[in-house]
Amino acid sequence: MWEINLTDQSTTFLLSLLLGGIFCLIFDLTRGIRLFCLNSKLAVFFTDIIYFLVVSFINFCFFLTRESGQVRGYVFIGEIIGFFVIRLTVSKLLMFLITYVNKMYIGIKTRFQSCKTKIFLKTKEKTLKIKEKVKKPSKKS
Repeated sequence: MWEINLTDQSTTFLLSLLLGGIFCLIFDLTRGIRLFCLNSKLAVFFTDIIYFLVVSFINFCFFLTRESGQVRGYVFIGEIIGFFVIRLTVSKLLMFLITYVNKMYIGIKTRFQSCKTKIFLKTKEKTLKIKEKVKKPSKKS
């Protein structure tokens, strides 16, 4: 006979809260990746697909190990609650930090590119001056 063990169900619910929080952190990482480099519609589409495949696989493995493959509603509720608790608390701080790092990255990248452009222009000017000195026509009469 199958018995309903309250301790196992409570442990599974608490683990599903934790798992929902982990899903939210994974989602924030994908948002951070999008913020840095992958911001086209196609890239967002594929990162969403990859995110949902990874989350689905982890969720499937969780159901196999904790519930012997049986789908339980309280696990989904726990995951949703865990996701939104992390989303409303830790996620705001994490996204603030990721946005700050992104702004620093863009600033450094812009400075580097402007410095590179200045060096390129100076090198081009020097090269043209040297080229003109070399190409002076010789006076042969």
